[in-house]
Amino acid sequence: MSEHKATVEYLSIVDTHFVRMHRGHGVQVAMQGLWMLRDVVDEATLADLHSGLAVGPLNRRAVRPRIPGGRHYWARGASIAPVHRAPQPIRREDIVDWADERAQVRLNPEHGIGWEFSVARLEDGGMVMSLVCSHALTDAQGMIAAVRAAISGDTASVSDVPELPATRLSIWRELATACRQYWALLAGAFVAFYTIFIQGSNRDEIVRYLRLNRIDVLRRKRAVTLAKSGRLDESWREPATIIDVDAAEWDAVAAKSGGTPNSLLVGIAANLLFSSGARTANETVTIGVPVDLSELGTIAGRTPVRTNELTIAPVTLRPRGTRYGELFLVRDTCRVAFAKAVAEKFPQDARPASMPTEILDIVPDRIAARLVRTTGLADAVATYVGELPEGLTQLGPYQIESTAARAVHPGLTPMAALESPFSLDLCLVRSGSRYTLSVIGVNPLRFPDSKALRSLAIRELEKWGLVPQSWDSDQPGLGRPGGPSALY
Repeated sequence: MSEHKATVEYLSIVDTHFVRMHRGHGVQVAMQGLWMLRDVVDEATLADLHSGLAVGPLNRRAVRPRIPGGRHYWARGASIAPVHRAPQPIRREDIVDWADERAQVRLNPEHGIGWEFSVARLEDGGMVMSLVCSHALTDAQGMIAAVRAAISGDTASVSDVPELPATRLSIWRELATACRQYWALLAGAFVAFYTIFIQGSNRDEIVRYLRLNRIDVLRRKRAVTLAKSGRLDESWREPATIIDVDAAEWDAVAAKSGGTPNSLLVGIAANLLFSSGARTANETVTIGVPVDLSELGTIAGRTPVRTNELTIAPVTLRPRGTRYGELFLVRDTCRVAFAKAVAEKFPQDARPASMPTEILDIVPDRIAARLVRTTGLADAVATYVGELPEGLTQLGPYQIESTAARAVHPGLTPMAALESPFSLDLCLVRSGSRYTLSVIGVNPLRFPDSKALRSLAIRELEKWGLVPQSWDSDQPGLGRPGGPSALY
């Protein structure tokens, strides 16, 4: 396919930022989807699912332009990893540990594999499946769409949508793109300097940017001091837990408090910060809620294409005591933050003094990574994926019992975790009659291991009157996916 017939899809600002993380400029981020099934899936069905993913929208790689200042773009074809199968059946209490292990796979959306599909049998029957893909390739919604296309067998219509080039673009086309970038930077910089030094309307943004940089420096110094004091466990790895909750109960609790399922998730994230000691009762907390700015479009009448455009809406809450339960206030605060994020379309924390975004493609990776802060100063990130489509409740003849999605950080070290601005990462997915909550601790001092994190999450859900069912435990009070809870 010639590049003239192909559709050139350039990476968004957020996509490029995630690619830089794979190059060592920041903490890598990957999306992981997990599926729990009651039965063992036959090999033919697994092979069909893997083949569908291999020819679907995940089959692409990021190409770095040869001309400095040009934009990264997508190309067809990438290294495909075979299905990874656990050599032996795993215990149910080891499900999350197995998922954490699979999340550590080395991904490279430019020169290596961008995703990997893994399966493991359970000792007491059933199977768990994992799909890990670079966040540069897609977000949670994009990953779900790719799996849905692979399950439905609709990959023939999406495998070439958009019709990406199979090879590099010509040097002249990359040069033309770079020239447009430099021109946009010059024009935007002139406007920015005029508003700063003539009108004086953007000077507060310079002060804000310098303040954020100062906070980053202090956070790094604190991490170094803790590491030298010996309080930092070098064997620490980010803990995680996955919990099922009845959907009707979750919605009822949210409605009773005047909130929504999303605002209940934000309230839970805030309370976990208080109960863990990551924030005190006298501090405000800021929950970063991802907002999807993508639009669906069609190319030549084919299946809709989903672009990957994200921003973070900061939701700042003031606690009353050591808990936050006024969900109607959370709901109203979220709406204001969402509206502002959609209007801005790009987080202001990602660039200083309203400089044009083209600067991020022109300056070196090290500087660009410092300019972009996808999480800002959020203390936690709370992602509400929403309800899964009906096509993801079945895998052929097999019933999917629970579905979880989460953002993981392969290779995250204790030092890098302490330097991170946030302490928690929560993700909520609805599948049929249940919600699945995934919680990841990113603070080695407040969340030392998965057991402690799970206990905090279980107690928080119980305080709301919810009945939690942990994926990885049969202990009394923790329940079991699909089984009766021992709480009542």
